[in-house]
Amino acid sequence: EIHLVKEGVVLSRESRSSEKFMHGIKVLMAKNYIDNLSEEVRKGMLEKAEQGLWPSAAPFGYRNGVEPDGKKVIVVDPDQGPTIARMFEWYATGNYSLKEIGAMARGAGLVYRKSGRSVPVSTVHKILRSRLYTGDFEWLGKIYKGSHQALVSLDLWQCAQDILDGRNNVRHAKTGGGVKDFAFTGLISCGHCGCALTAEIKKGKYIYYHCTGYHGKCPERFVREEVLEEQFATILSRLRFDEDVYDLIVKALRDGYSVEKRDHDEAVARLRAEIDRLRNRLEGVYIDKLDGAVSDDFYRRMSIQWRDEIDRCQRDMTRHLDASSAYMDEGVALLTLARKAHRLFESQASVEKRRLVNFVLSNCIWQHGELRAEYRQPFDMLVEMFSPPPPSNEGDGAEIPQIENWSGRQDSNLRPPGPKPGALPACATPRQEGRYRRMAASAISPVPFGDEWRRSGSAMRLYGYFRSSAAYRVRIALNLKGMAADHVPVHLVKPGPLPAYRAAVNPQGLVPALESNGDGLIVQSLAIIDYLEERQPDPPLLPQGLAERAYVRAAALLIACDIHPLANLRVLRYLKQELGQEQDAIDTWYRHWVEDGLARLEAFVRDSGRSGAFLHGDRPTMADCCLVPQLFNARRLACDLSGFPTLVAIDARCADIEAFSLAHPSVQPDAE
Repeated sequence: EIHLVKEGVVLSRESRSSEKFMHGIKVLMAKNYIDNLSEEVRKGMLEKAEQGLWPSAAPFGYRNGVEPDGKKVIVVDPDQGPTIARMFEWYATGNYSLKEIGAMARGAGLVYRKSGRSVPVSTVHKILRSRLYTGDFEWLGKIYKGSHQALVSLDLWQCAQDILDGRNNVRHAKTGGGVKDFAFTGLISCGHCGCALTAEIKKGKYIYYHCTGYHGKCPERFVREEVLEEQFATILSRLRFDEDVYDLIVKALRDGYSVEKRDHDEAVARLRAEIDRLRNRLEGVYIDKLDGAVSDDFYRRMSIQWRDEIDRCQRDMTRHLDASSAYMDEGVALLTLARKAHRLFESQASVEKRRLVNFVLSNCIWQHGELRAEYRQPFDMLVEMFSPPPPSNEGDGAEIPQIENWSGRQDSNLRPPGPKPGALPACATPRQEGRYRRMAASAISPVPFGDEWRRSGSAMRLYGYFRSSAAYRVRIALNLKGMAADHVPVHLVKPGPLPAYRAAVNPQGLVPALESNGDGLIVQSLAIIDYLEERQPDPPLLPQGLAERAYVRAAALLIACDIHPLANLRVLRYLKQELGQEQDAIDTWYRHWVEDGLARLEAFVRDSGRSGAFLHGDRPTMADCCLVPQLFNARRLACDLSGFPTLVAIDARCADIEAFSLAHPSVQPDAE
């Protein structure tokens, strides 16, 4: 029996049907009340988030407070806040594990407020992952601009994320056994099978490197670390040039600084004008909302999109301002490093040797007892400029060979650019002046197609169009892997460049196309990314495990094969030119198929249970390389993205990674 004292009712198996019916009605009414209360609470919390107020209990480092107008906010905890900031600083060094950070935080007094219990490692991980400490926060899959005080900068937080994701690990030896700090592990690939070379200690003191054999038994023999050191030293020894040449280039850099600064000032002016334009749009659409000309949903969707664009422009503007101020210092520092690289390598410890090799060289391959490596930009140009000329029978008066493939364009890895045209030192001799002018002229000349480039010796060349989402994917993949490629713009709208491109490079007339010395021409974006993955497996763009790799490929193909073809430029042109459709109808076609495809992708990712910070887990993959360009084009044509919170949140995380931001269409040399 059930006795309901307040109602004065006793329910049992013998109760009348009317009593059971009335009880059921009351239960349903109570459930409806609870559900309605829960819905109102969720609405209130969402409204607080949209106002920039953290809608839940204060996390570590903050405490709950009340503003004069009665709003409940979070304020910095004077006791715990500094400790949280120091936790990010400690972890960003890469010298501490999560367990060590937890012990240090407990030593600094970080405990649970109510119970006083120590903070476990899982809570340390949660703190370091939380975006809330940067001033922004994530709520229900969306990122909001918070009104609370930040404890750490966005750069420091992103550095911690990179280390957590394994993209910026610093190896360190642990007491009592741990990861041994070998000098070259993770830097060298096997020339036979493409696997990485790993190291181990024999007889307690001899360090040997060998292929991991991930793809099966490998014929490459073991090699002593001393042999690798000797060959790395030989490669770095080519980065030598005398004092006169050093002074000559430093003067050229200083003379060219005014030109560089002017370029950055012009870029900053364009970004400021774009920010003003977007702010005017925000004001206009707000007035339209007040007048009832647009719906609240449209206002909210467009205001979020335009505010995101304003934030991106402000980040780009900050990057230009920082680059302008650091141009001279970084340029001189790179030249100084180039002069001293060989001597520094021979005198440094293992960790510093690793950093130096990784900074100067890339694509290191060991095969048949020989080490091959490529110089990163701009060290490759310095080696080419100042390496001794081949022996000549013409004596000391022989002409210095011309350097025809100097490239001063910005690549995927930001480095100080080459000398600007006209930035020549007054003390240059006629021969030196002619040589520098040839270099400066080639830095702004059109990039050659076809055989002319194949004879030039460059490693890879990517043909693309700044707004092409397929080329955008490949740029992201190159940046994530840290691989250098010359970027050659091919305008898809203007008719002029296409015939020459078809004749000399790709008969299909499509982009992207990757031309590689030794491997020929590779077309189709996903095929190119697969090629890059095979050529340089680390860092990987595909996860381990057959099922996991199949999932990532499926997500990428859902974008590249299901969404992209229906909204391709050729399809849209056919609708307009051949079928005579109006632009409004074409835009409706585009939005329909893009939103339909994104809805399928959102469900696929959500139901898979494999997503994390990115489409798969907590590190970017091939699928993220496809997602970001697709959402860029969707926003450009005002698609409604409010129904895809998972995809939008992942896209926002990608935007904070330099490899993605440097591939953005707005910062490409051919951007309009």
